[in-house]
Amino acid sequence: MMFFQVFVSYLNGAISRLPWNDASLAEESHLIEKELKSLNAAGYLTINSQPAVNASPSEHHVHGWGPHGGYVYQKAYIEFFCSPEKLQLLKQLFAKYPNLDYQAVNAKGETEGTLKGTAAVTWGVWPGSEIKQPTVVDPFVFVNIWKDEAFALWQSQWASLYEEGSISRTVIEKMAQSYHLVHIVDNNFIEPGLFKFIGDLLSLQQTVEKQ
Repeated sequence: MMFFQVFVSYLNGAISRLPWNDASLAEESHLIEKELKSLNAAGYLTINSQPAVNASPSEHHVHGWGPHGGYVYQKAYIEFFCSPEKLQLLKQLFAKYPNLDYQAVNAKGETEGTLKGTAAVTWGVWPGSEIKQPTVVDPFVFVNIWKDEAFALWQSQWASLYEEGSISRTVIEKMAQSYHLVHIVDNNFIEPGLFKFIGDLLSLQQTVEKQ
């Protein structure tokens, strides 16, 4: 679908922003750029992601943040929109990856997943300081606050660019009404399996499409 290519073009730098991203792709996302492009081309439309980081110095030019002299950590994480059919494929593989948690919600608020509580996905440790935890995944916020904002952007930032009743606007509105917003957290930040999972997911999709 041509709309999938819009997301790939963003990853390639041909498009400078998406409705969900006001800036160009973050530098650390270039480390997983190949996987992101394959995922988007297959219809899993990413709007947020990060690679795993295990004890990177806080001065690191890509992953570092906060004061000097500390160490920072990240869990691999990805957030995307996908069709109900693609969500079903994803769920088929989850039993093979016990370190992954996911949550999915549609515009109606129908939700499912394995994430049970708030999970830190970025944190840092410094001498003489408590652990700093700037980024968490909160299931309540995801379903009750961010979901409404994320789905509203399909209409306000994208569909509204096209005339009422046009094919492009109709397709975008249909996607917004039927797609799920999904995030996946890889709890193993030492030996992450998220991108192996993505490879298996894309292979499964290709097998299904050939049948």
